[in-house]
Amino acid sequence: MIYRCFYKFYDVIENVDFITYCDVDAILEAKNGFWINENFKFTLGSDCKFWVPESRILYIEKRKS
Repeated sequence: MIYRCFYKFYDVIENVDFITYCDVDAILEAKNGFWINENFKFTLGSDCKFWVPESRILYIEKRKS
């Protein structure tokens, strides 16, 4: 199953929040916050760039696999 995790991200250049998402394989991977890479894709690897804390997660949508 794939889950789409929508969250707010702060753009320091434009000085605004925007809403984006990443896909995760399990809710537990994103439940307490998660890492994304420079392309805003979920990652567990060494390419992590930004931490998205739990407080920035808006909702998680269950998607078909």
